Amino acid sequence: MPQKPSVVRDNSIAFNAQAFQVGQNAIMYHNQAYAASNAGKVQEAIKLFQKAIEAKEAANMSKSSIAVSWNSLGETYLEDGQLDAALEALTTALNIRAALTPKKDHLFDTSVTRENIAHVYEAKNEPANAKKVRNEGVPVGEVCCSYNRCDKQTMQLTQLKTCARCKSPWYCGQACQLADWKSRHKGHCKKLAAASAEV
Repeated sequence: MPQKPSVVRDNSIAFNAQAFQVGQNAIMYHNQAYAASNAGKVQEAIKLFQKAIEAKEAANMSKSSIAVSWNSLGETYLEDGQLDAALEALTTALNIRAALTPKKDHLFDTSVTRENIAHVYEAKNEPANAKKVRNEGVPVGEVCCSYNRCDKQTMQLTQLKTCARCKSPWYCGQACQLADWKSRHKGHCKKLAAASAEV
């Protein structure tokens, strides 16, 4: 027996309310994960980013939004030294972002994920892979400064300079290069230069 229109409408309203709540939970989990990460609670942040991804997928949120959480999860794994998990999460984010259209609306986000993957390869002392993943973004304009707090958007390769010693990361200027040196690159540069010389 078919349902009455009022029952169908009531079920539809209940379903939409439930989907809305799941979406709200996804946003809440993502925001809580950022707060945990900023407070240095990396394990808590990882769990919350995972919950955010599950909730976003369950709520059928936009692919772009899901990619943000995958990218954030990858960054958090990288911060925690879980390099294989970071690479897996960031590759998932990159695959989602690379498929989004129109491409021009997603160039910066895609370039950031690509750069994060390069950071993972640098941490693994794999300069050839770091260079390869960066170079894959050049033809389509998905290139950004290697300093993760740079406020510039995507750039042309001609606007960037590489580290003079290891030739791996790209910088928009001296200020970003110095800031990245202090916060991240100093620990990798010598090993990357030696590994590059062996290739």
